[in-house]
Amino acid sequence: MSDALAICGARNVFADLPEAGPLVETEAVIARNPDIIIAAAPPGEGAAWLADWKRFPTLAAVRGGRLVAFEDQALSRLGPSVIDATEALCRTLARVRDGGVRRGD
Repeated sequence: MSDALAICGARNVFADLPEAGPLVETEAVIARNPDIIIAAAPPGEGAAWLADWKRFPTLAAVRGGRLVAFEDQALSRLGPSVIDATEALCRTLARVRDGGVRRGD
């Protein structure tokens, strides 16, 4: 995910951790206060994952309505489909930056 975000001009706030896909506690996310929260969720579960973050209105991402469900599982699997998934992630991030994603989408 960190590499895909970097290609899109974004930075994973947990890129400093040694694991490629670390499991982090809610408190760690709150402490790092990201500008955007991307729920890399299984298909159909993104909205529920994002709803949990709305409990923390002081987070910059929540306050700014920059909560995004990204349900393309190809990003987590090695292979040619990662290229298409990265392009989709970049488009999603561009919409967020341009304000084109509705609050909580």
